[in-house]
Amino acid sequence: MVTNGWSPYGDKLTNGIEVAVNSGDNRCGDVIAWEEIEPGGTSFSVVCRSYISRVGAGAPVPPTGTIQDTYGYAINAFLLEEIETAVRPVEIVQQPVGTNVISFRPFSLSVRAVGTAPQYQWYKVDAGGDIALPEATMPTYTVTNAQPVDTGDYYVIVQNSSNSVVSTNVHVEVTEDLTPPSVLTMVGSASFTEVTIHFSERMKADDAMLDPVNYSIEPGSLGVMSVRMANNDTVAVLTTDMQTPETEYTVTFYGSTDLAGWPVTPDTASFWSWVPNPYGGVVFQTFTNISSTSLSALTNHAKFPNQPDETFFLATNDTSLYYINDNYGGRMRSLFIRWFRVRTGYSCAPMTMASYGSIRTAWIRPEKSASPTSRTTAGPISPSARCRLRNRSS
Repeated sequence: MVTNGWSPYGDKLTNGIEVAVNSGDNRCGDVIAWEEIEPGGTSFSVVCRSYISRVGAGAPVPPTGTIQDTYGYAINAFLLEEIETAVRPVEIVQQPVGTNVISFRPFSLSVRAVGTAPQYQWYKVDAGGDIALPEATMPTYTVTNAQPVDTGDYYVIVQNSSNSVVSTNVHVEVTEDLTPPSVLTMVGSASFTEVTIHFSERMKADDAMLDPVNYSIEPGSLGVMSVRMANNDTVAVLTTDMQTPETEYTVTFYGSTDLAGWPVTPDTASFWSWVPNPYGGVVFQTFTNISSTSLSALTNHAKFPNQPDETFFLATNDTSLYYINDNYGGRMRSLFIRWFRVRTGYSCAPMTMASYGSIRTAWIRPEKSASPTSRTTAGPISPSARCRLRNRSS
């Protein structure tokens, strides 16, 4: 940057109007600034005149035609920005709200303020002097793992160069965790070598939780090869020996606890392995010699559910294309996949019939007792329909 009123080549610059910048591609940020611009009208302009010539008087003259023979100067880019000089005082427009939280769970306190460049500092009230909480300098103060020591009153000071305001005190009460964790869902995998277990709360990902010997899977003493945690330690994925398709397995937990030390209760949970099928996994099983059309006649039958008279793998959900007999009980099973949008691309996850939104409504049509016209009309399942929805993923 040239500040003495002379260009590098000896030209006198008009004071207050012209400036010069050192030669070269100044990508490191050479800056020229005009302050307190007061245009005479409604606009003003910045004019850049490109200079192409030799260096100033007294400098050696390079040989004609060489790269040093001439120099060029021009602005690469410029930014015109209006800077607000008046500071607007800060004001709290939404006070923080206290909360009750169980230990080892997260909690947050938030404030909303307006004004120029507000700055925040959260405090915890203490008899020996209020404590400025480290790194609590944002509109929201978050504790990811609440402890009894976090019980107390909190407030935040919002300030800028004009003023400071203090929020109201809010109370946070942290209560002891007295509820043991439970298994919400347990799902096998299409590879027949994984089991995904979703717990009701965050688990302690310690050696006991991650040790494969602390899990037993029956029948067949299915071996567990490894354990990994996911979803902030609320999900455990077991890698197992090859599972037998269409088999109900029971997993027993030894030493798996939540952060408070409570063991999984109950200590067993079951899942069904997947059904291999090139047609998409819809299994249709029939049971003959049913005494009546009531649902209990089917579910109380000696062969139900593990000894069907016939089993079909459906390419469509229309059972009449595969089985045309009368007076039978039927059982259809499938795996429903919930697709959902993520930040980039798509993903999917297993789901149960009773878990997610619109899937709570299943649709059937009469098979034998309706006229051809009504057979083509689907409708929601009623409580009296002769079928049963099992709340599991397989």
